Amino acid sequence: MSNNVIIKDGIGYGVTTKAAFYTDAVTDKKKFTTGKPGPELISSEWSLWGDNNMEPIAIADDIKHCGVLSAAVQTESRLAMGRGIDAYLLMDKDVDGTEHLEWVSDSEINDFLEANDSFTHGYLNHYNMLGYGWGATQLMLNGARNRINRIKATDIAMARLQKKDTSGNINNMYLCGDWSLAPTTADGDKVKKVPLLIEGYEHDQLVQSGSGYEFAMLHRILINGHNYYPQPLHRSAKAWVDITRSVPSIKNAINKNQMTVKYLIIVSETYFKRVHRKWDSYSPEKRQEIIDTKYNEVNEFLMGEEKSGKSIMAGRYYDVLSQSMVDDITITVLDDKMKDGKMLPDSAAADKQILFSMFFNPAIWGGNLLGDGASGGAGSGSDIREATLVLLMLLNPERQNNLKVYNLIKRFNSWDTRLQTSRQIFPVSGTGAARTITPRLVFRYSSSVLTTLDTGGSTQPLTI
Repeated sequence: MSNNVIIKDGIGYGVTTKAAFYTDAVTDKKKFTTGKPGPELISSEWSLWGDNNMEPIAIADDIKHCGVLSAAVQTESRLAMGRGIDAYLLMDKDVDGTEHLEWVSDSEINDFLEANDSFTHGYLNHYNMLGYGWGATQLMLNGARNRINRIKATDIAMARLQKKDTSGNINNMYLCGDWSLAPTTADGDKVKKVPLLIEGYEHDQLVQSGSGYEFAMLHRILINGHNYYPQPLHRSAKAWVDITRSVPSIKNAINKNQMTVKYLIIVSETYFKRVHRKWDSYSPEKRQEIIDTKYNEVNEFLMGEEKSGKSIMAGRYYDVLSQSMVDDITITVLDDKMKDGKMLPDSAAADKQILFSMFFNPAIWGGNLLGDGASGGAGSGSDIREATLVLLMLLNPERQNNLKVYNLIKRFNSWDTRLQTSRQIFPVSGTGAARTITPRLVFRYSSSVLTTLDTGGSTQPLTI
């Protein structure tokens, strides 16, 4: 479908193709009512993301320098994408929701998915939604403006949304490489403006647009109170992220600046006098040389893994003045103040709070321990399998949000009208009357999931 159409009362007439068609989406007489935006103190065209418009930079810094957060965001993004997206015809659906799918062997659709690297597009979209709270896709029409030709996942840290108009709609998305240097209005150099399709009415607006080749659409789930930028789940654990980030720095500083001494060695002065009969006649320099030699000898005797558990023999003598026995050499093992793993329980607790905020079960990585010993040892195979399946289900909103762009493309490029044709299907048993159905063109993810050994393999395919 292109913009070269006349639409009235739900009937479209193609000016170029001379074809008439029906469309249910453009029959809406009125759009949903939405709250008007509140007053903003800044004069820029866009709404600030965070107090100083630098919230995505702070999020990126946390993801980069917090290992458990970085791994969780990437793991969930990879798990959500699975093995990628394919087009199917939905032939039937059981009462329990099980879908009967037929893979679409259509060169136009499959070439489009391949040319636009649908896997990378989806992975980046999931990463944006899970890491930053929302995502966006930029769409490029062909020269005739009757096909969506290219799609691109927006680097969401560079994006800001225009302030809502009086109808509550966001009409443009702004892109800038460095928002700290951005002016308050869009220009041709620092800030670019991309027309934004209204959420829920993307197809209607694209069909009725009279000009332009590039558009954008949003991937987000608005939570009450967030009019522009939804908060990613892990941001609720921001204080715990700060703890996880600070512990390695503190530990490194302690290790760098501490003085670690394992033994306190005391050699009595009378020992040297008894061993060296002419001790009193020696020069101070020679005495110090003898003392240093003896300390080095004892130190070398004690150091090294291969010398662990060795015994050292030393004499004793009776001191007339103190009327007590005195050891020639006294060796005291000093307590290592760092051996108890200080701050590791705090770090482990912080790691867990970060993962829990993202619905992430650490058993997926093969362990529940995370450093504190409070929750047992490494997870079993069942723990890993079940935790992965649960997370797959929990990631469904992000998957469906990513598929919005493909549902738009299938309608605008007329893939649905071309493939969704009636057909007769016959019972598998061969008995009974044929049934007429109209398959629906859908896009689904394929994944590999762990399974039990009695199935004959370690993984099995899953289409979701």
